[in-house]
Amino acid sequence: MWNITIIKNFIPLRPEVSLGETTNPSMVGGVPTLCWHQNSEVQRTDIHAYPIITNKDTGELWKEANLYLFDITFNVNMPELEPETILSKSKDLAEMRNILDEDETSYLSDSLHKVLRPTYVLCERLGERLGLGKSKDSCIRIIRNTISFYEWLQENKHATFKYPLWKETEITVPIDDDIGRTIYLEKKRFDLIWDFRKRSKSILLQAENEGSSNDTTIIDGGRLTPLEPTEQIQMFESLRESNRYSIGLSFQFSISSGARIESTFTLKKKHFEKKAVDNGEYVHIAAGPGTGIDTKRDKPQILEVSGLVYNKIKTYLDSPDYKKLESKAPIYKDAREQYVFLTDQGNPYYSSSDHRMLHNFNGGTIRKFIGETLKPLLNKRGFYRSFSFHDLRATCGINMINANLHLVESGEISRDRLLNMVRKKLNLNSINVALQYLGYNCNHKIESKTQDAWETFLFKEWDDFK
Repeated sequence: MWNITIIKNFIPLRPEVSLGETTNPSMVGGVPTLCWHQNSEVQRTDIHAYPIITNKDTGELWKEANLYLFDITFNVNMPELEPETILSKSKDLAEMRNILDEDETSYLSDSLHKVLRPTYVLCERLGERLGLGKSKDSCIRIIRNTISFYEWLQENKHATFKYPLWKETEITVPIDDDIGRTIYLEKKRFDLIWDFRKRSKSILLQAENEGSSNDTTIIDGGRLTPLEPTEQIQMFESLRESNRYSIGLSFQFSISSGARIESTFTLKKKHFEKKAVDNGEYVHIAAGPGTGIDTKRDKPQILEVSGLVYNKIKTYLDSPDYKKLESKAPIYKDAREQYVFLTDQGNPYYSSSDHRMLHNFNGGTIRKFIGETLKPLLNKRGFYRSFSFHDLRATCGINMINANLHLVESGEISRDRLLNMVRKKLNLNSINVALQYLGYNCNHKIESKTQDAWETFLFKEWDDFK
């Protein structure tokens, strides 16, 4: 989580000042990153309250963003900005970075596919927040400040992008001067802002019609929206029509276990070696450091998946289709380290941390599939809202609530016991997040089914798929 730290009486160092043994108020934790400046002169000698962007969890400074803020604040060649403006820009950049991190999109991502480029991902996610009550003006301001930041990155050679982060066109805008004459000004129009303005009208209208409120999402490492039962059926019907059996299995695994994208797509063959697993059992798979399965912040976790899904994946690993993909895949010293889910080219969808020196895939292919293939198929079935892979995790939590709520109502288990079951299943840090799942269920009055029966019903078509 990126946030703002305020430094009081910030004093910028000129480049000729030695940084070796200098103690300076602009240094945070002994890190002199914010003291570097490319110009020989600065327009201010100090500022009472100067914002920097830091990672709340690690203490890391976001180097490029902080250099950008430093430059626009102190560069003698730039207009002097009010402290409130500098603070506003820093907050917008921190929010932009948090949104991209939640989506697991690098702010330096340079993708051939527009839907995976950070600026377009940002606009998509801001559109979702717009429907949840965030103001249109603040969304557009974040987009503008993001554009300014990326312009600075490229102009100052801090980053280069092969593929454009936006499209801009020159337009002529008529305005009236002080005496009533019409004059024409040349301005740039950015597709990010133009398209967002057009989309915002329909988003706000839909939110108003549906009585949208903040209880439509669950905050669990990002804003997640669980799929209701009819939406889950639409999802798997669409996956079947896409003719991507292995991706369907990955979705089943995530819904059954609550695994995040980095865990689902770093599953290896060695994790599916148990024999004689009954479909009604639950199989426990260790994830985290030393297991070959990545987790958020490397937190140890036990993934609990139904025997039904476990056996489906075991069967798939012995299939000719998997063997064909495996023959194209990178070769590891231990064949058991091969990934379960492989792209058509034989690459992993997501590189586990122990393989980053060999390759570095971060889920871009699966996000492209969702955006370009799955969403149009969902739209055919009346499923129009935004969707991300992480919504499957929220769906797992809601399915678990539904499966056990009748036990609470009958007095067989307590409400606290159910909350702890959800917390353990999803490896949640706080019981407050589990409370959100219970609250979401009550607000939406989702029909209760036992989890085993529901998963059997939901996944049954896959038995005849291959």
